[in-house]
Formats: sequence, C-alpha cells, structure tokens
Amino acid sequence: MFPPVGAAPEWDTGGEYVDGQLVIYAMTHRKRLLKVGKKMTLRDIFQASKEKEGDPKDGLELKDRCLTFVVMPKGDVEKKWVDEFKRNRDS
Repeated sequence: MFPPVGAAPEWDTGGEYVDGQLVIYAMTHRKRLLKVGKKMTLRDIFQASKEKEGDPKDGLELKDRCLTFVVMPKGDVEKKWVDEFKRNRDS
C-alpha cells in the first residue's frame, strides 16, 4: 500500500506516507490504544486486544462490521493524534 519507492498517492501532498516512516494503531472496545508492531500478525493483534484475566471484556473495535486501523506518519502527527485520542477518551 505504501511502497518504499514510487509515486506518492495524490492525497499525500507532503510525501509523508512512506514505508518505514509510518505507525499503525488499533482501538479496543474499552478505548485502549494498541500500537501495532511491524512483525505483528492479525492473530497477534487480536491477542493483544483481549482483556487480561479478571478485567472487563475487551477486544478490537468494529466499525460498520470492519476492523479499523489508523495509519499515520511517525512524529508530530502521531503525537498530536494520540494526545487527542486520549483527551477525548478521558473526557
């Protein structure tokens, strides 16, 4: 989707969405934020999203019956998005 070489998608006017410079996040039902590692499989992500023993039920959040992942460039954009997510979650 984001090849290391080639033309950037037309919507990426700043050329920020480049392989190796992106981070991926997933959200759970309980509004936990999971940072997805490069080598994680979908199974790994499902396991990470499960509740710990004794905690309320959790798991990956579905929106319109689809898993949702947020892909963004590392750095300032990421920090701003994470801060806003946490602020909205905690209010």
